Amino acid sequence: MPLVIKSEFRQVWETLQKDFEIATGTHLHKAESIPDYFRQLEEWLNHKNPYKCNSTYLYKEVYLEKMTRKSGDQFPFNEQMLNCLYYKYSEKTKGTYDEEFRTYNIIRPSKEGIKKIKPSKKLLTISRPEFPPDNPSYPATPHIPMEYKNFKKLWIKNEAYNPTGTHKDRFAWEIVRYYALKYKEYLHAKTKIKEPRLSIISSGSAAIAIQNLLNIYNFPPLKVLYDETHLSESIIFAMQEYGCELYPYPLTTKELSSKDILKETNNGANGIEITLSKELNELRFKFYDWLAFEILNQNPDICIIPFGSGQLYENILEINKNQQKSKKDPRFFGDIKILRNCQFVGASCRYEHKETKMDKLYTQWNTGKTFKFLDYRNYCSVNSRIIEVQDKFIDKAIDFAKFNNIIGEPSGLSSLALFFQLEEEDTLNPEQKILILNTGNLKFNSIRNRKKRKEK
Repeated sequence: MPLVIKSEFRQVWETLQKDFEIATGTHLHKAESIPDYFRQLEEWLNHKNPYKCNSTYLYKEVYLEKMTRKSGDQFPFNEQMLNCLYYKYSEKTKGTYDEEFRTYNIIRPSKEGIKKIKPSKKLLTISRPEFPPDNPSYPATPHIPMEYKNFKKLWIKNEAYNPTGTHKDRFAWEIVRYYALKYKEYLHAKTKIKEPRLSIISSGSAAIAIQNLLNIYNFPPLKVLYDETHLSESIIFAMQEYGCELYPYPLTTKELSSKDILKETNNGANGIEITLSKELNELRFKFYDWLAFEILNQNPDICIIPFGSGQLYENILEINKNQQKSKKDPRFFGDIKILRNCQFVGASCRYEHKETKMDKLYTQWNTGKTFKFLDYRNYCSVNSRIIEVQDKFIDKAIDFAKFNNIIGEPSGLSSLALFFQLEEEDTLNPEQKILILNTGNLKFNSIRNRKKRKEK
């Protein structure tokens, strides 16, 4: 996602607004309905424009969030939207925005050394968000209202806006911050010890999100155990291009332990295993804590969440429980009465079908059937459950997402597919607020951010 200089973007935005208002006679300060104003602006911008935008993004992400942001001279921007706006810019002299203005076409600005990584705080305030690390904001990703039949309160929480395109960027930030502390211990050790290295089992998104940050902070590459019969060549190539060390292994033949993963990735003494290690238990409910608060603060009646390993789903339920048990966090301002009756529904693949379209949700050993609801039953609706998504609804979800300019792929959109499945079963109340979590889609074009680790 490009970083844009605010003063230069404001020049384009204000010129566009002026041109639009002259052409249509519509004025923001006189508009009876602000959403209607931005819908008309969307129509005007998209007319004979090869790039497309939508009114919700214009209003919430550009006008409210980016144009009113007080701090920081740079901010990340959706590339499609940037080109859509610039295409209509009457004073342009070059073909694209970044040819004329200072657009940094990287995922995150390069920084080196663990001194740049902020240590975790015991108590965080909403005024001090920590993600994304270069430009913290809260919420970090948007909640987008959707129109569908007679559903009046249908929203999508869109994690596709994250640095490498998925919710795994949040997980990666916590992992790398933890790793920075371990690496600091290694650098200051009085006796000679082996350099600590990270190992993980991954289907691609987590590995790339972690490696993206390891590149930025100049750490050793991630060791990745993967099943080459389960991943596409493009995913494997992307992990290689980012700089991951890859170790193929037939993961369906044996349920591995943390020691097995270290062994199979040639990670011996002082190695850190991410997937199953008890060493990381202290971080277990921090991986997605900010995301959980962003969701809970929306007070949904029904929340549909992709379910793979169950880590994300469990994080949300655990934080919801803790807020109801008087463990109040300053980031929380949700309505406990609503959340106590909220249905948290996990969208899983059919575990007997390895060839499922939702490949990133597939796991043979730790499935939704083994998830323990007992700890959470008193803090959410009794109808909270994990449901296997039928593949036929994935195509409908993808078509709906494309029509509404939502970036996603089958695994990330499994939640939207489950919504359509439940709607067909007539088990949803259109009057209730339904929040669907799209966990995003890996940005293959973000490979340009890769770089080799600098030698010391």
